[in-house]
Amino acid sequence: LCPSSRARRANCLVQSFGRLGSLTGSSESTVSWSMCVSGSHRVFVYGSLLRGLHNHHRLGTTSTLVHMSARTADPYVLVDSGQGYPFALEAACARPVDVVAPLVGEVYEVTDEVLYKSLDPLEDHPDIYRRREVELAGGAGRASLYVLHDGMQIAAICSDVHGAVYVPASPPGDWRSHVKTARTVPPWPDTRRTLTEPGPHAVFSYGCNGLEALRERCRNPSIQAVAAELRGAARIFGGYSERWGGAVASVMEQPGAILYGNVAFLGTEELALLDGFEATHPADPYSSQGVYRRQDVTVHVGNPHGSGGRPTPSPAMLYIRTDTAWVGPPSQAYLDACALNVLGFWDDERAIIQVLNDKGQTPHAG
Repeated sequence: LCPSSRARRANCLVQSFGRLGSLTGSSESTVSWSMCVSGSHRVFVYGSLLRGLHNHHRLGTTSTLVHMSARTADPYVLVDSGQGYPFALEAACARPVDVVAPLVGEVYEVTDEVLYKSLDPLEDHPDIYRRREVELAGGAGRASLYVLHDGMQIAAICSDVHGAVYVPASPPGDWRSHVKTARTVPPWPDTRRTLTEPGPHAVFSYGCNGLEALRERCRNPSIQAVAAELRGAARIFGGYSERWGGAVASVMEQPGAILYGNVAFLGTEELALLDGFEATHPADPYSSQGVYRRQDVTVHVGNPHGSGGRPTPSPAMLYIRTDTAWVGPPSQAYLDACALNVLGFWDDERAIIQVLNDKGQTPHAG
């Protein structure tokens, strides 16, 4: 894909996600929407398809958020699968340890293609999950919902009467709140691998530091990079850059989220050159006294452009901005540069740039 084509895709992706930026500002979260036309469907999502979580990209760039805080009218059982997503079961399947409650989630208007070619395959409808139309609470109408249908999986959950393996979601029915407290990946380590171990060092890029920029800054035109994902983390924006005319990217830990980027392998001298561009503390690049600081993490490498295969864990380092206070949004040029970087390694859906503030939330419009 030529750079100009990637740039057009990047701009399109940022703009398409920008529709959601003005939808916050009210906890009521009911967004005006037109009646569904032929080929359009309302879907209630409550697990890994939620905004900011790792399967949200399966909704693509054509789906429209119509309710940001919806609930089902009927109660269900919601349990942690232990694999980064929940199981929703009928209330009749409740174990003594379970509390049945309405599911908390979001409602999207999706196309035929998203429903039949993305969501149904993800949920293995109709074999593992079964999609059906349900009533939403508060007069919000009806929407399709995926409920666990596989008999063997249901039996395994029901036999775990004490919830030792399939832990009940807490609070009941609310997966987003559950993953914030039930961490699925270890916290970032307080280590200094790039100072204590010989290179080359894996450096994870998630912002505007594309491969060409790395080659120029590190004075090495031969640097290569591979697709990588950082689990349990989200891209945020904060501070102010005179060069870009707005906020710039950093990273925060966010259980349940996945941040897509790439990893390049740099020698010790190349890493020192990059420190200069990132304005780390000259005596200690891990110190919070610089503009950015180094942070050791574990990334999962591989699976470029969604081509299949299982990503493998690898130690890496990334740069975190020390001042991420929200003073205003990033410029469109900066968002385009971030999207262009991701598009070099991932598909369109994973390259959507969501603007989050230093709290990991979508800033209020205006």
